Amino acid sequence: KNIFVLLTSITNYSDGYHRNVNLSSGKGYYVTNGAYTEINWSKGNASSPIKFTNLDGTPLEVNAGKSYVAFMNKNTGSSSFN
Repeated sequence: KNIFVLLTSITNYSDGYHRNVNLSSGKGYYVTNGAYTEINWSKGNASSPIKFTNLDGTPLEVNAGKSYVAFMNKNTGSSSFN
């Protein structure tokens, strides 16, 4: 029902197997009912929940149902929605 595509910086560690995903904050997309909208997201620290807001800073209203979250490299991800 709900898909969140969160854009952030993702870099590779020198071992070639692990990635460093920046979980502080960024822009993204909320996809639901066949449409998408641009959003902002923030996490804070490792034990904080992810907060979603509209671009104007108001809390995002999320539809009831299952939600899926994907992190995408901001250097390659945003053009996929345009």
